[in-house]
Amino acid sequence: ATIAGLWIQENHDESIVEWKGKLEFTNAALSRIVYRGDPNFHGDDKLEMFVSDQGCDGDGGVLTSSVVIPIVVNSVNDRPAWTVPWDPVLCSKKDLYCSLNDVSVQDLDGHASVMYIGVRVEQGRLSFSDAELPSSIQFSEGDWQFRDKEFRFYGLLNDANVLVLLQL
Repeated sequence: ATIAGLWIQENHDESIVEWKGKLEFTNAALSRIVYRGDPNFHGDDKLEMFVSDQGCDGDGGVLTSSVVIPIVVNSVNDRPAWTVPWDPVLCSKKDLYCSLNDVSVQDLDGHASVMYIGVRVEQGRLSFSDAELPSSIQFSEGDWQFRDKEFRFYGLLNDANVLVLLQL
């Protein structure tokens, strides 16, 4: 492939880009390099660059140079993510409890921080399956014992991923 006076070499390793071209086109291409870290990555990385004059000018044969540029990727606060079942939860009888045991929330940043969670239904009632909730769970609206249509609570991430029952 040719881009702005450069010949881009085919390479099966997506982390490597190699090209040949005149110095002015090469410098123009270098000024447009953009780094994008992998999703949810933070930490140290590096950009390694290698150049060869291919022995085209002057004495001394083929001359090369390389440089390593350190890259520090700072962490960002990603939004929490839900895991939910693909299929709808089906209940066929009145007063049947339907378990939502495949529902959980994750913190993509990997912190075991306090989460604020709201849960609401229109046609049913909600309750938690355990009589003994983890001590970090604190309700700000509703109460797990009263089978409300909505409740909101704070709790540590692992404690917040408790089994919820839906009463239809």
